[in-house]
Amino acid sequence: MKLNLGCGTDIKPGYVNLDLVPLKGVDVVCNLDNPPLPFKDNQFEGIYCRHVLEHVDNFLPLIEELYRISKPEGIIRIEAPHCSSVLSYTDPTHRRFFTYNSMRYFEEDYIFNFYSRARFETVKVRLQFSGGKFQFLNYIFDPLVNLFPNLYERLWMWLLPVENIFYILRVKKSAYGQQYST
Repeated sequence: MKLNLGCGTDIKPGYVNLDLVPLKGVDVVCNLDNPPLPFKDNQFEGIYCRHVLEHVDNFLPLIEELYRISKPEGIIRIEAPHCSSVLSYTDPTHRRFFTYNSMRYFEEDYIFNFYSRARFETVKVRLQFSGGKFQFLNYIFDPLVNLFPNLYERLWMWLLPVENIFYILRVKKSAYGQQYST
């Protein structure tokens, strides 16, 4: 089973489509800032989060809920505006900003992983120069900004801002079926 978190009007067939607003096609109406989510432990093999996590006030409790409801080795796909994007600051409902290393705080070997017990392996992180009508520029700029992403963010992101960031995370739970309860 797969979850489309904060789906809005992007209803995905074969997914449980969840949103705050009871739009047509939404299967579950739920406020992501008020955990727990109405799902069983280890229920989802995949979770898709497209432009939703930046809107959440209670980020850490939500991440812990995503961990709880994900199956071991499940995949979580996240798309959000990059911190250098004007889109990050334009929407008055955005609460947080994302960089290349934002999700490392949930990796087992990261020095600052003590904020949460939720654990993920970062499978892939990708910066996208443009998601709009200038997508043709992605062929030039995407390979450049993704070649040395930490250097890009340190030196050039304010001169050449990217629009989006994509994460693919793998849920890491113990072989003994570790549960995370909120």
